[in-house]
Amino acid sequence: MSGAASSPMFDQYGALKAANPGTILFFRMGDFYETFFGDAEICARELEITLTSRNPRDPDPIPMAGVPHHQAAVYVQRLVDLGHKVAIADQLEDPALAKGLVKRGITRVVTPGMVLDPTALERSRHNWIAAVAVDPDGRWGLAFLDASTGDFRCTAVPSAEGAAAEIGRHEPREVLLEPGIRDSALQSALVGVAGSEVLAEAWTKREAWRELSELL
Repeated sequence: MSGAASSPMFDQYGALKAANPGTILFFRMGDFYETFFGDAEICARELEITLTSRNPRDPDPIPMAGVPHHQAAVYVQRLVDLGHKVAIADQLEDPALAKGLVKRGITRVVTPGMVLDPTALERSRHNWIAAVAVDPDGRWGLAFLDASTGDFRCTAVPSAEGAAAEIGRHEPREVLLEPGIRDSALQSALVGVAGSEVLAEAWTKREAWRELSELL
């Protein structure tokens, strides 16, 4: 590891990154949100921004890509539309008054189902995030939340086909599955009910069944 990567700032960055696995970390530094390492390479490719390095003269330079803080919402939304999750790490104190390293913390985690920016939402449809669980008797429980409006709905159905029908009817942007049911009959039932085009629109564009392991 290079000297820059073992600095106090990168210790802080690494702790925030480790606490938010599976996200692209936007790390506030002055007037920019910076991304580093693999996140920087993803952002440079997906957002078509310049990939630079934190320490270009080091034998092991650290990839870096940043966006102006006042334009961050646009870039975050582009990443979310491509199926990524973004964690926002903001400065929690005035850098001019900070003693030593500026305190930073995660202020938001943005996923397709948790978009709150009204300019990024369609007024004609809900932005549902769904959660699915199965009880020991085989009943399927579903909950739907639109965090942008506070609307909440829940129901229980007796089969995977019924669960798939409810999901197809609501067309959520994101679905959270109870661990252990991601390879269940629900997957095939969803394809049969919703069709691939609806799934591509309603689910994250990465593998919909890979990372959704927590209930609301």
